[in-house]
Amino acid sequence: MNTAVENAVYEMLDAAGVDWQDDNFADTPKRFATWVKPLAVPVDQVTVKDILSAKFSEEHKEMVAVTNIRVHAACAHHLLPFTGVAHVGYLPGKYVVGISKLARLAQYIANRFTLQERVTTQIADALMTHLEADGAIVVVKAVHNCMAVRGVREPYAETVTSATRGLFRENANGCKTEFLSLIPSTIGGSL
Repeated sequence: MNTAVENAVYEMLDAAGVDWQDDNFADTPKRFATWVKPLAVPVDQVTVKDILSAKFSEEHKEMVAVTNIRVHAACAHHLLPFTGVAHVGYLPGKYVVGISKLARLAQYIANRFTLQERVTTQIADALMTHLEADGAIVVVKAVHNCMAVRGVREPYAETVTSATRGLFRENANGCKTEFLSLIPSTIGGSL
């Protein structure tokens, strides 16, 4: 795959008028192919299941949350990176999961060509499906390079997406309100 991607990048840059005598471009097609390869892999539900397989029967029925998880992705519309943080919480049903798995799940789902909305939804759905959680909530805040360097050219705009499932959607016992009070108001406050 790398050779085909390298050739395509070379042709695209050549058509754009890149000066190939400039040493800075010598390995650009190869570097791009290395960057893009893992981003082109679709989310595999078996792998998500594997990430969340370290689950344990536990009687804990209060919220479990991990905030400020660094996520990096590439916009499926413009092929430009977006970066930010994911805040992930769930209300255990039958199981709790190793907390590092929440970070791993968010990073795994985000690390591809995708949409921020899709990342947010897929994380929440995975918690409900694989943990049989009573509720799940995910808030992703990101800065999109497609907005920063093209079109509107707004480099500081933060895009916020959320997904609620189960008891979080109902805000049962104020769980959604409690979760939202735990997360920083800006990405800058998270980094």
